[in-house]
Amino acid sequence: TTTKRLAELVDIVFILGSKNSSNSNRLKELAAIQTQAFLIDSYKEIDLNLLNDITKIGITAGASAPDILVQQVIDFLKQHMKVKLSDLEIVQESVTFNVPRQLRQYKEQYNPI
Repeated sequence: TTTKRLAELVDIVFILGSKNSSNSNRLKELAAIQTQAFLIDSYKEIDLNLLNDITKIGITAGASAPDILVQQVIDFLKQHMKVKLSDLEIVQESVTFNVPRQLRQYKEQYNPI
């Protein structure tokens, strides 16, 4: 998985998500196989002392965690250290879905081209 791959490449991983989220807890379990992993609700839970000898930090989020939480962690880290961002793309998603028949019919009926 992407989380396992990320954990192989960094010294520590922060997973943003709720402590009662099964998805977020699973991400933490997967990351912890390879490196230090912490499930946090926000940047306020980051202990900067943990980062003293760290050169690479991974950040990921549970399915329901808002993107703004990730950005807040990045902004927090930038305030305390030099940060170089890299995106990790393991799988390029290219899934497409057909429009359901009922919606196609509705469009044809009410919005003819």
